[in-house]
Amino acid sequence: MPHLLFMDILYAKNVVKILLNKEHSYLRINWEGKVAKQDYIDALEFCIQYLQERDINKILVDQRQILPLTPDEQAWLVRSWFPRFLDPIGGRAYLAIISSQMTFRDLSSKSIAKRLLDKYHDLTIQYFSAETPAIKFIENPEL
Repeated sequence: MPHLLFMDILYAKNVVKILLNKEHSYLRINWEGKVAKQDYIDALEFCIQYLQERDINKILVDQRQILPLTPDEQAWLVRSWFPRFLDPIGGRAYLAIISSQMTFRDLSSKSIAKRLLDKYHDLTIQYFSAETPAIKFIENPEL
């Protein structure tokens, strides 16, 4: 992952790292393994504060190594976190998601995405099986 060498680490705790790409103005969230609910919430609360303070609306999420979220974690993400991130910016945001190879995790992620896209029509979510195309998408200067 030589691309990570050009990013600033903003947050690193247990199984999550949050990095900033200053040149293309996006956050990258790398998840690994089973994330405890409080670690999950803490990391995403850090993200939302950072995104809002700096008017950033692009996120690359690497889900290749994360275990599936619980239904409770999914509900919190859809009902609490995403509305607080998307409502203030009119729903206009871009997410590049590097998908998990675990079928259940991938289905969970896509189910969350469908619920969000039904509500936020200016939200763009793209799924990728590899890192390079996800980076190319999120670094597109037209976004």
